[in-house]
Amino acid sequence: MTEPGSHEHEPKPSQERMDDEQLGSIFDAQDLVTRHIRDGAEKIGSPKFRERLTGAVAIVAAALHSVRYQEGGQRLSRLLRVRRELEMSDLDRLDTDVRRSLDRLDGFVSGGIDIYVELDLEGCIYSINEAITKAAGYEPEGLDDMKFIHLVHPDDLEMVEGWFGNASKGKNEEIDFRFRALDGDYRWMSATANTIVNSAGEPYSTGVRMNDITQRKQLEENLEEIALVDSGTGLRSKYFFNQEMDRLRISRGEEYPVSIIFIDMDDFKALNKRLGHPVADQLLRDFAELLNNHFRIRKSDIVARFGGDEFVVLLKNCPPEIAEQHVQTIKDLMAWFNEYKTKDSDKEKARPYEIHASVGTATASSPDLLDTALNLADLNMYDDKDDDESGPADLPSRLVQ
Repeated sequence: MTEPGSHEHEPKPSQERMDDEQLGSIFDAQDLVTRHIRDGAEKIGSPKFRERLTGAVAIVAAALHSVRYQEGGQRLSRLLRVRRELEMSDLDRLDTDVRRSLDRLDGFVSGGIDIYVELDLEGCIYSINEAITKAAGYEPEGLDDMKFIHLVHPDDLEMVEGWFGNASKGKNEEIDFRFRALDGDYRWMSATANTIVNSAGEPYSTGVRMNDITQRKQLEENLEEIALVDSGTGLRSKYFFNQEMDRLRISRGEEYPVSIIFIDMDDFKALNKRLGHPVADQLLRDFAELLNNHFRIRKSDIVARFGGDEFVVLLKNCPPEIAEQHVQTIKDLMAWFNEYKTKDSDKEKARPYEIHASVGTATASSPDLLDTALNLADLNMYDDKDDDESGPADLPSRLVQ
C-alpha cells in the first residue's frame, strides 16, 4: 500500500500496526465527531463539546497519519464529510485548539499522495480529496455526483464492477485499473474499496483509496520489452521464444504443423579470439540482419537469439518441406554474404570475416510433439556440423508425427 505524504512526525516501522484497543479508539473518536456534528451547530459553543471534539479530531488525525494499515484507512473518506460539515456549521466559533486539530487532519487528507473517494449507494462520487488534481487534473468539486464507473476504462469496467460487488460483501481486494484523466488520457490506479456502514451496521457508502501507478506500469512495460528483445542483435530474445513455446504447448493445434530451425555459428570462438569482441559482435549482427530480412514477410515467424552464437527460428503453419527450403535459403544467404560483403569496393564496408553456420530443422505435427521437434532440430543442427567435416550422414526424420 502506498505511503501517505511526507510528515515531520513520520511513524517508525514498529509503530505502523495498532492493536484492537487503539483501533477501537480511532473509530470511536470518529463516530463521536460525526454524531456531534449531526446534533447541530448550536452545541458548538459548549466547552464540554469543544474539549471532546478537540480530543477526538486529534486522535483521528494522529492515527490516520499511519494509514499503512487497512483498518484505519477504510473510514478516512468519512473525515472529508466531517470537515465539510464543520465548514458549513459555525466553524468561526471553534477555539484555537479545535482549529489546529482540524487543520492537521485536513492537511493530511488533502495533501497526501493517496486519493480518497467516497461513493454513495448509487456509485456516485460524494467526496474526493485534492490528490485527484495532481493525479488526474480534476478539481474535487468538479467530480461531485459523477458516476465513478464513468471514469473507468471500458476494458476494465467489468473487473471494477465485480470489485465493488466484492467490497459490498466485506472482501477488501486490491486491483489495478485505468482511470480517465481530465485530458482524456488514462492513468493506472491501484485501489482498495471498503463498504462503510452506519451505527446500525447498514451500508451507506463505499470508500475507495487509490494511488497513481502509471509510472510503475510504464516501467514494467519497458522492462518487459527489454526482456523480449536481444540487445546485441535486435532479434527476439530466448525469453520471448520460450514464452511462445509455452503458448504453443497448450494450444489447440490450429497453428500446427510447427517447424523449428536451429542455427549454430561455426568456429565463432576462434574468430572472437582472433579478431576481438567488437568484430565478433558485428558478425552476429550481420547474420541476424540476414535472418530478419528473410523471415520478415510473415509476422507469425519468430527469429530469436537463443544464446551466445546460437539462433532459432519458430515457424507456425509450416510443413517440413517448406522448413527445408528455408534452411537452404539461409545457406544461400551466407554464401551471398561471403561472396560480396567481404569484397566490397568500399574498404570501410568490407567485412574481415565470412559467415558460416550449421543449420538443423524439425517439424511437430501436434502440441504434444513440440519438445521432441525442438530436440530433434538441435540434433539435426549438430549432424549438419558433422556433415561439413566428414560428408553427408543419415539424418533422423524431419517430421515428428
